[in-house]
Amino acid sequence: MALSLETRFWSKVSKTPTCWLWTGCTVGFGHGRFTIWKQGTKLAHRLAFRLVFGREPREGLFVLHTCDVPACVNPDHLYEGTAADNMRDCVSRHRHGSATKTHCAQGHAFTPENTYLYTGRGLNERQCRTCSDRWKTNHRQRTSETRNAKRREARRRLREAPPLPDEEWITDGETVEARED
Repeated sequence: MALSLETRFWSKVSKTPTCWLWTGCTVGFGHGRFTIWKQGTKLAHRLAFRLVFGREPREGLFVLHTCDVPACVNPDHLYEGTAADNMRDCVSRHRHGSATKTHCAQGHAFTPENTYLYTGRGLNERQCRTCSDRWKTNHRQRTSETRNAKRREARRRLREAPPLPDEEWITDGETVEARED
């Protein structure tokens, strides 16, 4: 007799005092993987969520871990959240590569005085003030130089253009005499 889906699934879990660790096959970053006949491969923590709560996560939401252990399938450690929630957790728990950086790509230290913090779009981002200020200065200068070059070119074209005759204008193929007011 074949084992039920739940029996097969939970047989691959090792319960510890805190987390319930997946002991079966894993994929990138340590998340568990479970194959269901004719349904394909599922992530173990998502399947644990479905088995315990009786439903799939709501549309557009992910199953996240409160414990920060990718192999954990303990239902008490699983909750639904958005991609932004997942990234916010990642940064706040210092798992995000940029969150642990102490210097920018140019070597300037991320100090409170030298760091811009952006909190838009639900994410926190840092940017080096020194690099940002240099970029803004260079951008303004490039923009100004481009604008001035275009103005110089337009003035040059006006100077080099043949003068219009004072006594007549051409409109729609007809010559019109100039009027004196």
